[in-house]
Amino acid sequence: MSRRIPVWLAIAAASLPMFMATLDNLVVTSALPVVHADLGASVEELQWITNAYTLAFAALMLLAVGLGDRIGRRHLFIAGIGVFTVSSAFAAMSTDPTALIVWRAVEGAGAAAIMPLSLTLLVGSVPDRLRTVGIGVWGGISGLGVALGPLIGGAVVESWSWEAIFWLNVPVGVIAIPLALFALPNTRGAGSGPTSSASCSRVSGCSASCSASSAATTRAGRAPRCWSASSVAVHCSSRSSSARPRRPHRSCRSGSSATAASPSPTSSP
Repeated sequence: MSRRIPVWLAIAAASLPMFMATLDNLVVTSALPVVHADLGASVEELQWITNAYTLAFAALMLLAVGLGDRIGRRHLFIAGIGVFTVSSAFAAMSTDPTALIVWRAVEGAGAAAIMPLSLTLLVGSVPDRLRTVGIGVWGGISGLGVALGPLIGGAVVESWSWEAIFWLNVPVGVIAIPLALFALPNTRGAGSGPTSSASCSRVSGCSASCSASSAATTRAGRAPRCWSASSVAVHCSSRSSSARPRRPHRSCRSGSSATAASPSPTSSP
């Protein structure tokens, strides 16, 4: 007999890590002047501190959803929370801009597993009659995290330091993991086979195209590198398209069947 979980607890278990991931998307923008003064980061490095998170998030989201369908959504959701929490701690301990950029990218990888799977797990935990309410609350918390990011970041930097922006994620992650284990079911998707090479090609193409866009923004004078990344994206996308099984069109199949069924013309006597 399955245990009944209160609806508010399931919403909290799915929304708390998601709020943390959406908040970190823009929370660092208010700390960039302090990071520039403390770590000596250049303008280009400051842009990558912001872009590394969104780049990893956008490039790995589809792969995270596919892996969650195969190995278990709650398993990957908790793994994403763990990656996000640990990388936040290392980001707070960064002593140079390069380390901060790297850990921001790892943060984005964890957020890629948190954001889409939180909604899927919430839908599976809430009864049908309350599903619309649950999705509405989830969407409101998501928008609140994006809107409050710069405000909370500025308040934390003014009161403490830029490192405190990342240290705040650690206790939230420690609370979110056992809460998700208790309140959210571990579900799987329809397909349980291994991730196809076409899916990996799509992820590689998305990553390369996002890298080209970021490079074009931060390094406007270095066009060959941007064109190289764009060419990789086009190549990966074409590989993923060619990897799809091609089926004959229905009209072609019906036409060939009709031709085979029709009697051959015979000459009149």
